[in-house]
Amino acid sequence: MRLLIHDLSETDAHALAGRIGADVTLGGEEVDWLGCQGCFGCWTKTPGRCVMRDGIGDMGALLASVDDLVIASRLSYGGFSAVTKRALDRSIPYLSPFFHTVSGEMHHQRRHANRISLHALFHGPLTDEAADIARGIVQANAVNLAADVAEVRFATDTTALVSEDYLEPPFATEKTGDAAEKAIAGGRVPSDPSVPMPASDDRGDRKALLLGCSPKAQGGASGFLAEQLAGLLGERGVVTSQGQVRRMSLAGSHGPARHVPADIVPDPAEVLSADMLAFVFPLYVDGLPSHLIAYLDELTDALRDATTSGGAERSKTPADASPTRPIVYGVVNLGFYESCQGSLALRVLGEWCAENGLAWGGGVSIGAGGMLQGLADVPADKGPRAPVTAALSSLAQDMSAGTSHGVSLVKPGIPRLAYQEAAHLGWRMQGRSNGLSRHKLDATPTDWSSVDVEGKTA
Repeated sequence: MRLLIHDLSETDAHALAGRIGADVTLGGEEVDWLGCQGCFGCWTKTPGRCVMRDGIGDMGALLASVDDLVIASRLSYGGFSAVTKRALDRSIPYLSPFFHTVSGEMHHQRRHANRISLHALFHGPLTDEAADIARGIVQANAVNLAADVAEVRFATDTTALVSEDYLEPPFATEKTGDAAEKAIAGGRVPSDPSVPMPASDDRGDRKALLLGCSPKAQGGASGFLAEQLAGLLGERGVVTSQGQVRRMSLAGSHGPARHVPADIVPDPAEVLSADMLAFVFPLYVDGLPSHLIAYLDELTDALRDATTSGGAERSKTPADASPTRPIVYGVVNLGFYESCQGSLALRVLGEWCAENGLAWGGGVSIGAGGMLQGLADVPADKGPRAPVTAALSSLAQDMSAGTSHGVSLVKPGIPRLAYQEAAHLGWRMQGRSNGLSRHKLDATPTDWSSVDVEGKTA
């Protein structure tokens, strides 16, 4: 079966589906899908199925029937758009919570036996950095899904995409493997910002806004790290405030009100008036969570409105630099042990800065981040927390000085095998608390009739 996931208009989607012979299509310019909550219920409560029943709750079962997965997406700062990324974020039921090693890196074990051929078709204005990031993300997705990359193509707009008018080299499909290998190996860091860092004495008293971007009500590991970073900045005389980005619906509302929490993130104008802006977020399927991508789109629109009369269509041309705009930093935490797997997400933030005329200050990627909350009673500068605290302290020092940090890759001070075994024990205990044996955690549901799709197979 060939599945098309897209963010296209109905007309363009039908045209593309016909051209590629899609059996099933899923998506639209706007969707009413909920975002992944990071609750892991699809692993420990209803294995293989999402606990949210909103039209893509059986993405895992759907993918188990797929031979070819075609993703047609706007190129958003080097990654997928908020719409297509939402479907990918909700695809984790396709995988098992348990880890194994692939080419020296930790990844999730397969739940299903099929092997997917992955096609990524991006549309929209393009930069060299965005194209390189996109290839890396698609290759990382393929590794995590135990899939094969068939093609990564770029078109200037949806019309060109539908008509197969793809851009010629240097944006060639055959470059995908080399670019991704370098990125995933941690040898690549975000490019230098297109806007120079402001001189440190130009900013006066510095104020930092830290945005925790976990969808979890209590902030999860991202909230824990944001609190620690705020404390470290405070020790250096920086006035900090915090907000949270946890939008779960991309359009309208869906289901009970509790499924769509109120936005508690500051207004874009307030966010962009800070001296320093730090996004602290979890890695979702090798990139930014879909709700954070959507929020970056809002900030992009706010920046365009501030520099053009009557607003302007989103473009790849950086807006004029302003000394009042924030320096942007990022902190990404991930469940995998190797922190290098978060480097692509930081590059997406760097590309967002480049496209919007903001200074990119770099950030920190933290491996095995899921264990940090469980170490809250351990002194921050001792034992397994010490490496993370050292990295955040270095970041706080650079933020307080208004200088670039580059990109730091760090993991807690715990052996890889010990972390993996602790994680596996945790999954088994959570499953047992829900009445599930270890065997039942590996269930392989294949009924996806509840998925809201169009196509011959639906």
